Amino acid sequence: MEDRASRALPRGAYEHDGFYVRFGLGLGGFTDGMRSRDSNMAYERSEGQIGGIASVGELMLGGAVTPRWVVGGGVWTSTVLTSSYSHTNGDAIPNDLQKPDNFTLVGPFADWYLRAQPGGGQAGGFHLQGSLAVAVLNGFRADQVQSNDNQRVAVGAGAMFGFGYEWWVEKQWGVGVLARVTAAGLAEKDQRKEVWYHGVATFPALLFTATYN
Repeated sequence: MEDRASRALPRGAYEHDGFYVRFGLGLGGFTDGMRSRDSNMAYERSEGQIGGIASVGELMLGGAVTPRWVVGGGVWTSTVLTSSYSHTNGDAIPNDLQKPDNFTLVGPFADWYLRAQPGGGQAGGFHLQGSLAVAVLNGFRADQVQSNDNQRVAVGAGAMFGFGYEWWVEKQWGVGVLARVTAAGLAEKDQRKEVWYHGVATFPALLFTATYN
């Protein structure tokens, strides 16, 4: 009796082609290393570290350009659930910077599958995804919209990298697990025009994913 791997599969079945969309949800570690240099005192620095746990998610839309390569655009989010602050140098970090709310990356991505189709009795396969993106810290808050305070948003450049495995559960749908890291360098100004620099990352993060392709 032939198994699925030995039978000719219908065109497009269990194959990465055409339209692509992925949803992902999970949890991860969150860290934000902050520092500032007072514009009036060039050698005076304030530094602090935030560590915590965040819920993480992603939404990726695109299309397959080959049976192994998918390209498109995505949003990768981290919402801080709980965090703690530790002071490391200089003056204390302002209270409103000690409680981050969310960290978001938006940009293009590439997703590479190690196999074009499942074979040899396999039900799915490994894949790698990556992105260089625009990063925003605390950019989507209800209180910010109400107060019209644009100075409490940090903006910068970031990157995303993920490694996971997917199982086909239907001809066009797969589910999987994904280990992911998002990281960025960002900057913002406070009301005193003092510049604060952030080194933010969510790592390690584990997500459960659903992919249509």
